[in-house]
Amino acid sequence: MLSERQELILKLVVDAYLASGKPVASKPIAERREVEWGPSTVRAELAALEAAGFLTHPHTSAGRIPTERGYRYYVDRLMDARGRGAAEVELGLTQLRREIDAAMRETTAALARVTDLMALVTAPPLGDTLYMHGVSRLLSDEHLAELPHVDELMGALERRAGVLGMLRSALDERSAFVWIGGENPQPELRSVSVVGANYGLAHRNLGSVGVVGPLRMDYATAIASVRGAARELSRYCETVYGG
Repeated sequence: MLSERQELILKLVVDAYLASGKPVASKPIAERREVEWGPSTVRAELAALEAAGFLTHPHTSAGRIPTERGYRYYVDRLMDARGRGAAEVELGLTQLRREIDAAMRETTAALARVTDLMALVTAPPLGDTLYMHGVSRLLSDEHLAELPHVDELMGALERRAGVLGMLRSALDERSAFVWIGGENPQPELRSVSVVGANYGLAHRNLGSVGVVGPLRMDYATAIASVRGAARELSRYCETVYGG
């Protein structure tokens, strides 16, 4: 467990890095209104966070960036769970026809648009079909530089079987699940983060919906978005299977 001071400094570093994509130096952190300690204390805490594995730096003179451990602590304890606003994660599935294929395709397209990431949805039953949308978003200039093993990643996505297996492994989860880098059960996807949630009927999950992106992603919005998509797909499934 980190101290309250370390938690605040870590949160400020991750928030700033997610917003800018640039390493975060001690000076702008020390100048923040909510920081009550001087620059030397901030520098010492940044060094302690780095020594503990929560932060790292690209080279000797750079500021800090989060590690996978830092992102995990941030997602679990520090981030604002509201994301960028509830209006942005409404997917509008109530207007869809009852065809499953149309529902799955609309979900991936809307989710990719909302998050600016690649979206995945598995149709019920789980092993049947995997829908993907937004590969071009994942490979955009904004994200590409942060995808260190893009050929391996694309190969895994094209094969699909491993992705289906990854989502199958989380089918019993009752809330949103987040795999950051090396936490992913699928080795080929350990250079990215996956945020997902399950949808289905009251008595059982039928499939999963999620997004794939670089480690530096807006986790709060991604989590809110996949939860919203799963909620709407569950309502949709109740009309199709539960009536």
